[in-house]
Amino acid sequence: MCQIRSAAPAAGAHASPSTSASTTSASPAAVAFGFPSDGPGLSVAAASARPAATRAHPAVLALGLGLASGLGAPPSQPATTRPAASTPTAHIRTPVTSPEPATAFPAPVHRRHTGQNGVMTWRDTPLARRLGLRVPIIQAPMAGGISTPRLAAAVAGAGGLGSIAGAMLGPDAIRAAVAEARAGGGGPLAVNLFAPLPRPTADRVAEWAALTGVAPPARFPSPPDFAEQLAAVVGTGVPVFSFTFGIPPLDGVEAFTIGTATTVEEAVALERAGVDAVVAQGFEAGGHRGTFLAPVERSLVGTLALVPQVVDAVSVPVIASGGIMDGRGVAAALRLGAQAVQLGTCFIRCTESGASDAHKRALAGAETAVTKVLTGRHARAVRTPLVDRLEASGLEPPDYPLPRSLSPEPPMLAGQGARFARELPAAELMAALEEETSAGFWKVAVPDHRGG
Repeated sequence: MCQIRSAAPAAGAHASPSTSASTTSASPAAVAFGFPSDGPGLSVAAASARPAATRAHPAVLALGLGLASGLGAPPSQPATTRPAASTPTAHIRTPVTSPEPATAFPAPVHRRHTGQNGVMTWRDTPLARRLGLRVPIIQAPMAGGISTPRLAAAVAGAGGLGSIAGAMLGPDAIRAAVAEARAGGGGPLAVNLFAPLPRPTADRVAEWAALTGVAPPARFPSPPDFAEQLAAVVGTGVPVFSFTFGIPPLDGVEAFTIGTATTVEEAVALERAGVDAVVAQGFEAGGHRGTFLAPVERSLVGTLALVPQVVDAVSVPVIASGGIMDGRGVAAALRLGAQAVQLGTCFIRCTESGASDAHKRALAGAETAVTKVLTGRHARAVRTPLVDRLEASGLEPPDYPLPRSLSPEPPMLAGQGARFARELPAAELMAALEEETSAGFWKVAVPDHRGG
């Protein structure tokens, strides 16, 4: 339930990791090349022989010889604080004598959460358990009507986390959307809001309107009041509250909180603010950049590079986002240490999506670009002749979100993997992602992206 939090979490620093003279370390190269017998599963018995503070280097994890799947420890073993990101270590691993099925993978013992037969399956991450998910897949909140309550309900009903994009909705609309999603099926839901932003000014509006050929309205719509939106979210009792564009006030929120980071520094800031999990938004991601500390131009880090760095820098669960379109991407993100993935563009062509037919068709051969000209804030969208013309003008667009009201066409937000989007009902897409991810851990599986 989403309740009132009695006090904001302290912005605490990480506890110093305990050290022991008996902990034997090996270089990443030794781990990578010295123990080829490591199989697709690590039994509890074999893992118990390893030091409690062991953790494989991200480079080793990417090779499939270890997978940091997030925080968590067996009930009999206290969780161990991770070493600082600046001093990664790798340790000798006990060879596995009896490999488990291909849906299981080895995980460092201090972060391992065992599933059936004493091995961790990719579905059974600590974050998935905490949120009550059957699979660690989150449908990204996509504002502007793309993320419909029907889509959120379908994803939640298929075992993932469905998200309501509440940023552009007033309080009543938020409550109505949550009610509709709940009526459409079971499963946990999240509501997403934008952190409060400065109010836009009228600067550059006349020049931009002349460029686009769209006359400005007599009065631009007022953005929803954040405090009223947040009160509506709390009142619905949804278990998860997510946000982007910064760090909003969290004193009144007891729901599980998820913030968006595009850099390690932003992830650390979010953890210090008390969030429960961090979305690591890679450069490939569609939609608005969640950047809030440094200029966007200095925050364009790819998902493959960003996720393991964030995993090493924070102690809260990390959710990978950006360019993940099928089970191969899900498997790769989990191998890099993410406890879940957040997919947006992947769901745009779904039956339940609110995207226009033109938007869905554009994904097939889409070239995308990160640009400010569509909304006034950097976002990755399909590159169209309009985008080219507005960028070539050299004019600075008006403040966010005014350019959206001055455009002759709606922005078609999409990530770099847009051409992999499949035209399927969301439940069928979730089933395909699950099957592909299971296959993707230990063999190459090429999904069929042709859709319907």
